[in-house]
Amino acid sequence: MAQQIETRLTDIKKKRSAPRYWVEIKGKLYARMQYMAENGKYKVKYKPITDKRLARRAVEEMRRELELHGQEILNSAKMTFAELAEKYAETNWWMRFIKMA
Repeated sequence: MAQQIETRLTDIKKKRSAPRYWVEIKGKLYARMQYMAENGKYKVKYKPITDKRLARRAVEEMRRELELHGQEILNSAKMTFAELAEKYAETNWWMRFIKMA
């Protein structure tokens, strides 16, 4: 009898809890978005927030940016000034080429 009850309990699938869009790191709140990078690996992006209720909105905004601009927009926050200057030079060269044509 006891074995039957145990097997019935193990057969019941556990429900997944609702996704948690925020995480607390060193006492500060961050919205957390998980996404698959272009190379196929999963990555996590954090954005500081002031209230837990704002986390879902912040994650949705980050997902919208990812869809519109691609992964490069998420990496731009980590960009150094030298990398930014290089991107500007590439873009500026292209704009001059368009004006010449």
